[in-house]
Amino acid sequence: MDYVVLDFEWNQSNNGKEPEAREIPFEIIDIGAVKLNSLREITKEYNQLVKPGVYHQMHKITGSLIHLHMKDLEKGRPFTEVIKEFLNWCGEGFIYCTWGPLDLYEMQRNMRYYHMEPLSHAPIRFLDVQKLFAIAYEIEAVGGYSQNIIRIQLAVGLPPAHYGAQCEMFTKYFTNRGAVKFEFKGRSYSIYIEKALCFPQSYAAASTILSSIRTIPKALILDLGGFTADYLRIQNGAGDLSVCDSLENGIISFYNKVISRISSDQDILLEESEIDAILEGKVGHVPPAVASAVEQQAQDFINDLFSTLRERGLELKSGVVVFVGGGSIRLRRQIEASGKVGKALFVDDIQANAKGFEKLYQYTVNGR
Repeated sequence: MDYVVLDFEWNQSNNGKEPEAREIPFEIIDIGAVKLNSLREITKEYNQLVKPGVYHQMHKITGSLIHLHMKDLEKGRPFTEVIKEFLNWCGEGFIYCTWGPLDLYEMQRNMRYYHMEPLSHAPIRFLDVQKLFAIAYEIEAVGGYSQNIIRIQLAVGLPPAHYGAQCEMFTKYFTNRGAVKFEFKGRSYSIYIEKALCFPQSYAAASTILSSIRTIPKALILDLGGFTADYLRIQNGAGDLSVCDSLENGIISFYNKVISRISSDQDILLEESEIDAILEGKVGHVPPAVASAVEQQAQDFINDLFSTLRERGLELKSGVVVFVGGGSIRLRRQIEASGKVGKALFVDDIQANAKGFEKLYQYTVNGR
């Protein structure tokens, strides 16, 4: 078995100087990879710049991280040409290795934008090195390391909108692979996932306060994350997957809109950390007009989100709305000031999903 360890770099709308293309918010501009044999020895290397076809100005944060300029990218080749070459370079009989799932997700989204055939209509088999390291950390934390095969049970999650269609396949991805061997911090690990259970992500976070909503006839979980806002209806404590979806109203889109407007109206380039400080009431580092504009855009963002939910027939003034995710924590003042939510519960623990997965797993295996 060969391994293709890949890493993509991507660009995005440059502080609003270019409008964001919703179908491709992140445009791949550099593809780097190495191929390893079964002994994890490097046998081939690949690197190719991609000539931009969507965003023609470099986002300032992207540029500072990857040290590339648009003049460098103009020497690259079109994405469709490069990705075909890359996939041919990968060959057959290999497995992808990535740091998190986003590289493969964005590759598929870029291919879809250019009307290319998807790599697969099923989840792509890959090794998420980030998750392997996380498992190793947990093993160390509980003192469970062994030189023999370590058998583990895993609780994983999917967005509610994808849970029904992908749960079974996603679970099989983790369990149908035998022992996985890797090295971490100088130790050799061999792990075998003997059981994996999958749960809706938003419900997992809300389950940490399940006692507060178990007897409520109708509740709505709203998970405001980085890329999406996911919602799921709850009835008497049980998730109703017939009423759920993922909206492209994540907190990152809010940051991009704010940076765009302030750059255009005030000629000031704000960073996300500065926006966070303003939302926390720390405004001494910016002119009053900037702080006021950020506050107003935060309120507009929340009002627009709630209007979208209302258009989908979701009433927020009755029942309970459970807010989870970092975006909900960041924009709590605006949520409470909107006047569009009857009763709101906030899950402030940023580890709520992880704790919820463990709780739901124990409920399931114990038959409770």
